[in-house]
Amino acid sequence: MRHYDAILFDAGNTLVHLDHARVAEIAGQGIDEAAVWRGDRAVRTNAVLLSQLAGGHLQSWRAYMEFALEAAGLPPDRAANAAARVFHAHLQRNLWRRVPADVEPTLRHLRAAGYVVGVVSNAEGTVEQLLREVGLASLLDFIIDSHDVGIEKPDPRIFALALERAGTAPERTLYVGDIYTVDVVGARGAGLDAALLDSFGVYRDVDCPRLLTLGDVLKLIDGV
Repeated sequence: MRHYDAILFDAGNTLVHLDHARVAEIAGQGIDEAAVWRGDRAVRTNAVLLSQLAGGHLQSWRAYMEFALEAAGLPPDRAANAAARVFHAHLQRNLWRRVPADVEPTLRHLRAAGYVVGVVSNAEGTVEQLLREVGLASLLDFIIDSHDVGIEKPDPRIFALALERAGTAPERTLYVGDIYTVDVVGARGAGLDAALLDSFGVYRDVDCPRLLTLGDVLKLIDGV
């Protein structure tokens, strides 16, 4: 008998990733797509910064983007102003909209195998629309956006809501996300199992399964 009935995912930097070209266009000031990519990578390989992203979502979003834009080459004051412009544009059209090649087939496989598949995301009320636009919503049984329910990860209550939507027991539910202090700690607080998507090999000594790609979740559940 398989170990899980539901596999749940984070959205940003798990199912969908930052549109570096669009961020460069909005930020301006001479930075290009490659620079934004370097900045984004700098955030996602900074273990100290990642550990601090468990505060309020807006604060975490600002810290993420300002750090990325500074790493892309902007001085701090200009990075802060550019991050504000980027956030305003993000509210109009979510900027985490690049879908890695293995995401859709992984979700299709899980659904075909009979798993409940859902999303639990800290966001601004735009995640469901985003996932529709990028073609992933139809592969999900439900989407929980922290803005809509008034609870943010790592608060275990948002995961409890996900269990209600999924109709599964916590010990029969796996959550996959990319930030240990937000995703793993939060999911475990509600009794779920958790796995960490660690594409850049930042989390060397964590006490949970690490996935290099989203598709690795299929190997994980087969091996449990």
